[in-house]
Amino acid sequence: MGLFRWIFGRKGAGQGEGAGAGAGAGAGEDAGLGSGAAPRVPTLPPGSVVVGPRSALLPLVPLLGAREVRRNPDDDGEFEVRGAVAGRPARVVLDDRPWMSIELKGSFGARMLVLCRDPSKVPKHGEADDPWDDGEVRAFVARGIYVEGAREHVDSSLRILAALAEETRVGLLRALGRLFRDAPVALFCAAGEQLSLAGGAVYVDAAAEAEEALAVLVEVAAQIEATPDPVQAIIAAAQAGIATAAPQVASCDYCGSRYAVAWEYACPNCGAPYRG
Repeated sequence: MGLFRWIFGRKGAGQGEGAGAGAGAGAGEDAGLGSGAAPRVPTLPPGSVVVGPRSALLPLVPLLGAREVRRNPDDDGEFEVRGAVAGRPARVVLDDRPWMSIELKGSFGARMLVLCRDPSKVPKHGEADDPWDDGEVRAFVARGIYVEGAREHVDSSLRILAALAEETRVGLLRALGRLFRDAPVALFCAAGEQLSLAGGAVYVDAAAEAEEALAVLVEVAAQIEATPDPVQAIIAAAQAGIATAAPQVASCDYCGSRYAVAWEYACPNCGAPYRG
């Protein structure tokens, strides 16, 4: 899963639906995968129950123009569907935790946007700044959703987010806030040649959530690619004597959240108005 596999580490294999040749619905679903047998018809029989990652992904096979649901040869509990959406290579990966990653290929160059949803990071009332934060900034862009890192990284990410069309930006933040509700943390990352949205999934909802997310991510990818390279834009502006500034980051007087003042004029976490 790329960046997300690196962040969360590999889990133990041999769990859930894809484990070995054990009895039960999971073992039955995987029969013939990788054995040279003809791929199964990507539909579930009437009355079937979604019991694991492979059956959860089956409805996505025709959507992505794929032939089958593939098992990760290095992890019996992880399955994926590979294909394309709007002419862009895409894949959806689901494992037996269950954790799902929805990924598109792109060409983002130096443009990088990383967003995290973690409600536990919302400051409590009157919470003071941490003197050990090593100069890193956490700027909220929606309730529980934030950009974090060194100030230059935060500024660059906020520039890219602000450059998205309002409907696209709202759609991305809504998808990150609403999908994958069974996971305490969800992540969005666009960097290099890949864009990903990942979070905890519920098997019965996985295909519908992936389809909804893909519709949003295709537009997000196209708009980020069309956004001027942030580093080159700053250099060009400096050479032309034009002052540039990233969206302002304000501090909430009530809860202490830092948040981007570009499309929100109130704290996204507690709703207190921006006082300038």
